[in-house]
This record gives sequence, structure tokens and C-alpha cells, in this order.
Amino acid sequence: MNDDYKKYARELASQIAEARTHDLNSKDLLFEKAENLIGTLTYLVKPICELEVSYYQEIKRLMMSDDKMSVSRAENEAKTTDMYLEWRKLKMLVELANEQVMMIKKGLGGLEQEQRNFN
Repeated sequence: MNDDYKKYARELASQIAEARTHDLNSKDLLFEKAENLIGTLTYLVKPICELEVSYYQEIKRLMMSDDKMSVSRAENEAKTTDMYLEWRKLKMLVELANEQVMMIKKGLGGLEQEQRNFN
């Protein structure tokens, strides 16, 4: 796997930070920010799955190299790898982006309610 996903991960982190500064009066801007977050997330699906598979393959490799190694010990050793760290960071970033999209949706719902009350 190449490191192209890191560019999208940085972009996603930037979009999450930018979405926090949204204008609550602009429905179009809020929708665009949510759309951008979701669009960037699509580029991270394959890398996050590949990193997760690599983690489980590392557990399997460790267990096969030492017949006496328990599953929990193999998991603990696999968690010390850079690949596991990348997988966890990417997974947490995706979770943050999903939370931000949910907050934007709530903001859009609140904006629609305000507009209905105003009219």
C-alpha cells in the first residue's frame, strides 16, 4: 500500500477543523462542508481496510512463528507496530469526521426549524 492516503487524511483533518467554524446561517455552506467531508472519506475506505487486514495478518504471523504464543500476546505485540498506529489514527480520524457530519446535520435541522418559525 502506498502512502497516498496520508494526503487525504491530512485533508480530512483540515476539513474537520474548518467545519467547526461554519456559519450557522448558511444552509448551502453547511451542506457543502458535509459533502466535502464525506467525499474525502471515500478515499480512506480502502486504506483503512488494508491496514486493519495487515494488523490481523501480523497477529497470525506472530502466532505461526511461535507455537506457544497466545492470541492476546500476539495482539499486544502487533499493537506495537507502526502499521497498527496508522490504522488506529486513521480510524479515529474517520470517526471524528463522521461526528462532524452528524453535527452539521443537526445544524442544518436547527436552521430549517428556525426558518420555519420565522416564516
